[in-house]
Amino acid sequence: MVRPHTRLIILTESKVSGDVLNALRYHAFSFCSVPVATKHLRALIEDVLQEAVWDDGIELIQGTPDYVVLVVRCDRRTLDRLEQFMSESVALPKVESEEVAFAFREIVTHLIEQGKFDSEQFVEVWYLKSKRQVTCRIGASGTGFSLQEALKQAKRRSLEELSTIQVRREDESIPPGVGILVAEKFVDELIGSEKGNEVFLIKYLP
Repeated sequence: MVRPHTRLIILTESKVSGDVLNALRYHAFSFCSVPVATKHLRALIEDVLQEAVWDDGIELIQGTPDYVVLVVRCDRRTLDRLEQFMSESVALPKVESEEVAFAFREIVTHLIEQGKFDSEQFVEVWYLKSKRQVTCRIGASGTGFSLQEALKQAKRRSLEELSTIQVRREDESIPPGVGILVAEKFVDELIGSEKGNEVFLIKYLP
């Protein structure tokens, strides 16, 4: 609060409900539970040093631990940051929460690549946790894209190509369009609107 533009990466051994939300509210750069891989931490530090404007990329409109509304700038570094925040906050075991965060990032990335707007615009993100499921809704301006057509195109790729994909934060080998197919497998339901500028991701809780 004294230095509101300090670039802060939070590392913690324990967290309680609302910690990640407060990190977003006060514009922390990232939030990580330890232990954290040295490679990942190094990448975070490099990102925070290189990002010229970072603290207006994710704006918390309203939020509780179970319901969050965000406005997010559509550049890749901001999406990396939001993926990390999501993986820390989704009410699922670690692997599943990372899968939901990855699926979310791929959907937004596809909106950027296929939609009729540029990466300097923003998307609106809703996150809702109930007793039975976690739901993410992504809404964007522009024409959007056909979710079903995007999935059909991805499925036309060879099985060999899909089998070589390594879904890792640091991996850049995922072919264009195939990430959306991986995203579909990581969530229980993936629903697109008729206009194509709104997508719902649903993951059922155990």
